[in-house]
Amino acid sequence: MSFLNMLFNPSPMVLPQKLQEDIDSLVKIAHTKGSLQSVTIMHWLNEKGMPDAYSDVVDYLQFQFITIVEDDETTASNTQRILDSNKILIQQKPLSIEGIINRLKHNEINLDTDFQRKRSLWDDETKSQFIESLMLRIPIPPLYFDGTDDDYWLVIDGLQRLSSLKEFIIDKSFKLTGLEYFSDYNGCGYDALPRSYIRRIDETQLSLYLLMPGTPFNIKFNIFKRINTPGLKLENQEIRHALYQGAATKLLKALSETVEFKNATANSIPSDRMLDREFILRYMGFKYLGIDQFKQCGASIEVFLNQTMEYLNDCTEKQIKEIKEIFIRSMNCAYNIFGEYAFRRISGIPPVKRNPINVALFESWSIGLSNLTEEEQIKLKENKKIVLNLFVETLQNHTYSSDINTAKYNSVKRRLETVNQIIDEVLNK
Repeated sequence: MSFLNMLFNPSPMVLPQKLQEDIDSLVKIAHTKGSLQSVTIMHWLNEKGMPDAYSDVVDYLQFQFITIVEDDETTASNTQRILDSNKILIQQKPLSIEGIINRLKHNEINLDTDFQRKRSLWDDETKSQFIESLMLRIPIPPLYFDGTDDDYWLVIDGLQRLSSLKEFIIDKSFKLTGLEYFSDYNGCGYDALPRSYIRRIDETQLSLYLLMPGTPFNIKFNIFKRINTPGLKLENQEIRHALYQGAATKLLKALSETVEFKNATANSIPSDRMLDREFILRYMGFKYLGIDQFKQCGASIEVFLNQTMEYLNDCTEKQIKEIKEIFIRSMNCAYNIFGEYAFRRISGIPPVKRNPINVALFESWSIGLSNLTEEEQIKLKENKKIVLNLFVETLQNHTYSSDINTAKYNSVKRRLETVNQIIDEVLNK
């Protein structure tokens, strides 16, 4: 609502009673802070179950001379970034350790994903002290699972405790050690404990929280990030790997292990936390979903990459094969042109030092090169000195230099276009 409209229409609009009840609290907060974020209004309306009232509420607040701050550069599909609590379907239930053990015995809890195998698990003394806590009836923090598939729960939080129970009771792979209160039982396995303590362990009731079917993937992703134990914090790509098992996870793993990718990146992108797979996923997203879809996600790279995982999971075998071939050709082309300096800032010809790989350069050059025919790639290789000189010159441009350090929509769009311009200039010579 414009200032003139407010002057000539001095009567404030009337909001529905459901909103009018606590709109005053938003007004007070806004007057204290001097403004209000649009995303705050959206969250509030979602809680009220009235997301369609956004325009009316904004008009009402602007009538109160409150500045509404829109999100970053684009407001398109801001609702993509809202964590709607009404869509979080969580069930709380008690389950005995005996019940957990039965599920583990029947492979109904997933403890064996790639990223979990790489986690630094507890040592035997820490596991033993956890078992001792059960013997002492000390309450245990709740366990969190993705229970979308009731036959195969995915662990969100509690991996260490579950692994300890499995190793002590099922695998019998360690004996108690370093006990503080029951030191006489040091050296004992599960079966060697007195029956009273075995029963006490088995009958211990654990508190479980299950994410139920119907919870959207982006919300699951956010819950994984928030709940996961801080000491064993999962990286974003590790969470995607857990949530989007299928063609996407297999494809990213396969491509990250190719000789072509390792050569082009000089094997310098860490693989232990799946950063290499995230690099490849970003390329996939901007190549196959495109920059417009990124904008539709509210320029949220997290939401965009989650959607890319969904897209890859829906691809046919023929499409996956084609995606692999195009990616490998792109990596070969990058290596043939830039050598060990591919996807890095270059300050001169010849380069004085090798800078770290830049994810923005990886995205833009991988995509630009992947769009070329074999003949065009050969021509670029034959004119690689011109490519390098143009690239070095472009890096000296302040705008471009800033663009490769941010994931804002306009910056991503410009850097993709810039690489295409360099390629076109060489091909048209």
